[in-house]
Amino acid sequence: MSIPALGVERIIGYPRALVEPLLWLALVTGGMWLMVAFDIRRGLAPGADVPGQLPTLAAALSLVLLINASAALVLQAQSGWASRGVAVAAGLGLGISAWGLTMVANLDPGLKHFLFWGSISTGALLVALSLTRWRYHDTNAPKALPGSFALSVVGLLGIGAMVLIWVSYRAFDLGLAANAPGEVTGWSSLVPALALLAGVFSAMAAVWRRYWWWAAGLLGVSVVIAEFALLAVN
Repeated sequence: MSIPALGVERIIGYPRALVEPLLWLALVTGGMWLMVAFDIRRGLAPGADVPGQLPTLAAALSLVLLINASAALVLQAQSGWASRGVAVAAGLGLGISAWGLTMVANLDPGLKHFLFWGSISTGALLVALSLTRWRYHDTNAPKALPGSFALSVVGLLGIGAMVLIWVSYRAFDLGLAANAPGEVTGWSSLVPALALLAGVFSAMAAVWRRYWWWAAGLLGVSVVIAEFALLAVN
């Protein structure tokens, strides 16, 4: 199977322009599970409904997603099973996240439904793209460093990423899984912030390679996903 370059210099094992945003999504999902694990670790509120296996599962998912997604992002410029294997592992971690989400009692039902099917679909897509044998495509174009305008845009996006990380931390302060029944949790602000964060990281990588339309499209998709996450809250 062969496809055009899709805004990248080469297709190495998989179409980078399609897989890279999914890897960033897996990375921020790993961060989400790390926050869930720390939220449980810092103590349960009276009456909190936390299944016994959730702390272990949250910690394991955070390690699987953070390690494999980071490794896939670092190795994605290389051919062979090294990059594809860790990308597949990250996709499987996204799929297993759906099971973990069913154990979070304080998660809004509508948002839980949105995250459940979102985890399954994105995980399956990442696994499928990473396992498919794509033909190599090399334009042999010289790699030029980004100009000052591109660096400025990357800097602005970096500032936006720091703001979203701060919003995610504030959501963590409200609690995610260890709250008492009926208490306000941080899920309604955490999920949109993480969706936007994945889009911003993906756009930063696209701008660094000066693929402006692809970066704009990734930001637009992340905004739409964040809006759907807000609408899913009952």
